[in-house]
Amino acid sequence: MSFVSLVIALMLQAPADPPKQDPPKQDPPKGFVITSGDWSLKFYGFLRADMFYDTQHPNNVLVPAAIKANESDATAAAFPGVAARKGSEDFEISPRLTRFGFDITGPMIERLGAKASGKIELDFYSTNVVSDSRAEFRMRHAYAKLAWDDVYILAGQTSDVISPIFPSVNSDLVMWGAGNLGDRRPQFQFGFTPKVGEGQVSAQLEIGVTGANDNQNLDAAGVSYLDGVSSGLPTIQGRLGYKGPHFWLKEKKFEIGGWAHYAQEKFDQVVPFGAFTEDKFVSMAYGFDVTLPLFDMLEIKGEAWSGKNLDDVRGGIFQGVTSFNGGTEIKSRGYWIEITLKPVEWYSFGVGASADNPMNEAIAAPGAGTTAPTGALANHILYVANRFMLGNGLTVGFDVLHWTTTWGGGLEDGVDNRINMFIQWNF
Repeated sequence: MSFVSLVIALMLQAPADPPKQDPPKQDPPKGFVITSGDWSLKFYGFLRADMFYDTQHPNNVLVPAAIKANESDATAAAFPGVAARKGSEDFEISPRLTRFGFDITGPMIERLGAKASGKIELDFYSTNVVSDSRAEFRMRHAYAKLAWDDVYILAGQTSDVISPIFPSVNSDLVMWGAGNLGDRRPQFQFGFTPKVGEGQVSAQLEIGVTGANDNQNLDAAGVSYLDGVSSGLPTIQGRLGYKGPHFWLKEKKFEIGGWAHYAQEKFDQVVPFGAFTEDKFVSMAYGFDVTLPLFDMLEIKGEAWSGKNLDDVRGGIFQGVTSFNGGTEIKSRGYWIEITLKPVEWYSFGVGASADNPMNEAIAAPGAGTTAPTGALANHILYVANRFMLGNGLTVGFDVLHWTTTWGGGLEDGVDNRINMFIQWNF
């Protein structure tokens, strides 16, 4: 047999190629972590761009709290802060929600027997903005935390303990002034989180700065102190919650909580001051939150609340105190509720409703002296939220909000169909 014939014979007798195997699964990315001894620094955040379209002007395109009244040219010119020409459309693109932060963990504080940690988080929503292309950093969170088994102490700036969850839409303002309460402020926070059976109780107390968000200084003529600081008292907030195993769904948990808020504001000026004959005002609220899976793919969550003088915690459509009857705290009540369906891992669909409804008797007509935006009687929103989770931290969202603001003074309702599309890449 020739050499060529031998090679051909061996090739014909060679075994078939083994079946192809799937490539080994890779672990999900663990983030960017730097460690040195007992110290660890974990970077996190996301890159994001939002695109907005409104069929009627809101008071602010990026952070809407109310929709301007649909009015004639003459009325819109007379009330530029609260009215706009009918069909006043707008279009905007914003990267300001882009966020950057890092979590810090350090060595045990031996003298206290406490674990030490902290957080610093920034975005680009500074108020010192001169143009869309000149956004600046803004501090969101900056705090240190000491933790024991069931107890922690937090010092710095972070979120209020009231109203701990939020709707999926309007991520810039998380529906503040439109049904959701709470914000961030400098504070000391104390927590007790013991396990009870198969669940966990959470008891939180916050001592914070009053006026950190509304910056209210109604008697500002030559006076530097904010009304909340002048009261001599802190904002006090508390929440009691429970998170436990679901009643009828395995591997699911539900959570429910009740919470309250109290603060005071006081003028520096002697009274009467302008139209005010009162110099001290109370801010208070109470409410509850619930997160409850209904089925494996369906979940409901929401909050409801009531109170007065709530602009510093983002209620009352940002209206806190009016000079009505010599000085009155504006009462308000609100809620939001959302149902989310997640039929597959990469897609979810949510429908929701939200409302903030100040009591009309204390709301002056536009231009009559209430805090801005003046004369807003109610916000009511219906919305849908679509989320496409495309993997490795990439999410595409498409939301539609039907938003109605009712105005005093005989102005027409402001009605807006707001469309928000975004791309977000978490790291």
